[in-house]
Amino acid sequence: MHKITIKEIRQLILDLRVLHASQFNRNFPTSGEMAVPMSFIESRAMESLCDVNVDQFERARNRLLKSGGKFMPSFSDFRDWCIGETWMSADEAWARACRFTADKSVQITQITKVALDEVQHLITDGYMKPAREQFINTYNAFVAKAQLIGRTQEMYVPPKQLEHNKKDHVPVSNDDALERLNALKQKLNIRNREIKQPQKLELKAKTIVPAVQEPWPDPFDQPNEYLEACERDGLNVPKTVIKHIGGTA
Repeated sequence: MHKITIKEIRQLILDLRVLHASQFNRNFPTSGEMAVPMSFIESRAMESLCDVNVDQFERARNRLLKSGGKFMPSFSDFRDWCIGETWMSADEAWARACRFTADKSVQITQITKVALDEVQHLITDGYMKPAREQFINTYNAFVAKAQLIGRTQEMYVPPKQLEHNKKDHVPVSNDDALERLNALKQKLNIRNREIKQPQKLELKAKTIVPAVQEPWPDPFDQPNEYLEACERDGLNVPKTVIKHIGGTA
């Protein structure tokens, strides 16, 4: 929406001079030593209403024309009329936010939703007084910023949830399942091949064959053969034994 121009400012000054002539001339005399130039009045009005758009201005002007008030509003008061027509107060926003937590059909503004999200953890824990104070501070700060850039109040629209249609499972017959399996195999180019079972290796028990030991010669009957066997196996035979058995060393 377009911001107001000098055209709307001059229209406002004209309305004030007609509706509140005595107060206007007292605040902004046009003659005498204290005369105020019209260019100064226009600049003061434009400075106060620089962030007001045309719709806001027309709503506030309509209020001025129909109010019939005895006191002339200042330019800052007129600005509050412009902004106040489109923004709810922090107390009203808090009241709606509280109802919204219990009933999501209650309409709130986008800034109300942002401020509510900031204090939702306090509300959940039951700290309502700190939640209200923080909500009002946050709400007023965001409203002031929105007004500064010329935004208008917008209502919060909940995001659309994706519809999930749950389908009941319908089992198929064995013939249908086999037909679908064969069709899938054809698409994947799979051929059924019999896989021979690999030969199972079994551990055979080992047959232990006892070693055949050659009998030793008798030292008394075969003293020489006995001594040769000892020498072959690396056994030292004492000389007294050799002499006793009658062998020859």
